[in-house]
Amino acid sequence: MDIRKFNFEWNGLDKHIKNLDISEYVGDSEEFVEVSLPSFVNTYGHNEKILFPLKFVEPHQYSDIIIDFKKCNWIGAAEYLASLKFEKNSLINNLFSISNRHINQEIYNLALVNRYLLFVRDYAAHEANKNNFIGSIGNGKIILSHDVDAIKVSYGLKIRQYFHTKKWPKLNRGENLNCIKEIVELEKKYGAKSIFFFNAGKKYFSIPLLDPNYKLKDLENTFSFIIKNNFTIGLHPGIISSFSLLALKSEIKNLKYFSKVSEIVTRNHWLSHFKQRTWNIQSKAEIKTDFSIGFNDRPGFRNSSLISYKPIKDLEAIPMIVMDGQFHNYIKADKDSIINFLKPIVEEIKNVGGVASINFHQRFFHSFYGYKDLYIELLEYLNEEGVL
Repeated sequence: MDIRKFNFEWNGLDKHIKNLDISEYVGDSEEFVEVSLPSFVNTYGHNEKILFPLKFVEPHQYSDIIIDFKKCNWIGAAEYLASLKFEKNSLINNLFSISNRHINQEIYNLALVNRYLLFVRDYAAHEANKNNFIGSIGNGKIILSHDVDAIKVSYGLKIRQYFHTKKWPKLNRGENLNCIKEIVELEKKYGAKSIFFFNAGKKYFSIPLLDPNYKLKDLENTFSFIIKNNFTIGLHPGIISSFSLLALKSEIKNLKYFSKVSEIVTRNHWLSHFKQRTWNIQSKAEIKTDFSIGFNDRPGFRNSSLISYKPIKDLEAIPMIVMDGQFHNYIKADKDSIINFLKPIVEEIKNVGGVASINFHQRFFHSFYGYKDLYIELLEYLNEEGVL
């Protein structure tokens, strides 16, 4: 198991891991069990028991009563979750990233990957008699981002909105939804900078009604404004680009031509993700960072992590944990209660010193959606918590 796949601060203790008395076992169970942590490690704001995939617990005497932490493959389990190998493959899940309501929800509510790695580091510190490192964590970090699905109101956007809310939206076709300048000026007040993800798909690589349909040539002034303010332009690949290298390369070429950016970061439209296949084509297309691992229907940690993970040597995957559409289209939460949904998520980021992105579509700042005041409240909260 390769710990270099995780962007994790080992405090120089990684060289001691090979000497630890822990298992490298890999079985075939799909169940999860609870493992009691030894008293010498920190629990990082949680209790002394942690959820763990049975697949990585070596069979041993009395394991039906209590599991010996030394019989657990902690690094293997971390990679198992971070890589999404625990998810059952289905076309709907790959295309639209909907959560599994039949799985233990603690997987989505705790950053288990971070906690497994923190355990290994604390164990190494204990064995190396460097106990001052036990419990130490860095500052948590939230990366602000905005998927640009529509610049103006289109018939397709209205149909998608009706699908979610069962109400025909009171928006006029052609109405401006850009709002990007407003977002940039707002975030600058908090010393924050965000990523704007633009779709760059050609018609022959786009799926009608599902993929965005604006033209990048109409956004050259917007691109110049974003770059002038030192914000980031990213690519929001269409659904086909999540499994087609040809389509992805076409979008990259198109975005580079109109935006003049040289290095591309991505988040797939609909969070469409075919796991290793998607990561493979992203790597071949020389994408360095992707932010597609998340859910459309709920906030939380899809791969049970708040960490930058390298599924392939030259590609980083950073999770997306919160999105406006989760509340607007699925949970139907009152705007005043959304911050309360976010508090345990932010607390977990601070508990483990994690990193993740949140996504507020730029069109949600339009008065029809009415998320501007909520976003201001969110920025103030994140700033107070020290995670911006």
